[in-house]
Amino acid sequence: MSHKPISLEEIANSFAGYHAFTSEEGDLYGSFEIFWHNRGDYPDNREPGWYWWPCFPGCIPDGEATGPFHSSYLALVDAVDIEEERRKDHD
Repeated sequence: MSHKPISLEEIANSFAGYHAFTSEEGDLYGSFEIFWHNRGDYPDNREPGWYWWPCFPGCIPDGEATGPFHSSYLALVDAVDIEEERRKDHD
């Protein structure tokens, strides 16, 4: 059985949603959301693109959105990198 090829758009969209931060020991803590923003979705002048913010599912965000990024993958990498830097600064 053949499968339909995955489009670049589907790959870029695959990281949307909630993710947990992971400590160096592999423990999960905190949460962040990756989302697409269209101009006019929020009452601000945010540019269209992919963003992330610290947020638990069902709760209001715990900080400002970071972005825009050209893909959800780049937003994911940025969130993980920033958290790793924050963790190093507190060790």
